[in-house]
Amino acid sequence: MFKKFLIIFLITFALIASPTDDAINNGIEWLKLNQNPDSTWGEEYNNFLSTSAVLQALTLSNEDSIFDVGLEKFMDFSLPSLDYTSRYLEVISPFSPER
Repeated sequence: MFKKFLIIFLITFALIASPTDDAINNGIEWLKLNQNPDSTWGEEYNNFLSTSAVLQALTLSNEDSIFDVGLEKFMDFSLPSLDYTSRYLEVISPFSPER
């Protein structure tokens, strides 16, 4: 009885996980296609904020190619306010030596 339950659970989990994986892969593909030529995301007036949000999302993925170039450009931004500084720290903190 337990084996039947386990098999049904695994099949159900596989069916549920597949659309989620597809959605994540489609989202990452969309981010790749919509990355600006200068390796940021968003329009000129909000590309710091858009780029910080995208980089935070990409820290959970294995997309090193677009993440690395985006992070390199992100680290060149000036930090004119506390809000920008906090977003900057949120993005680079996973790479600090303490973590």
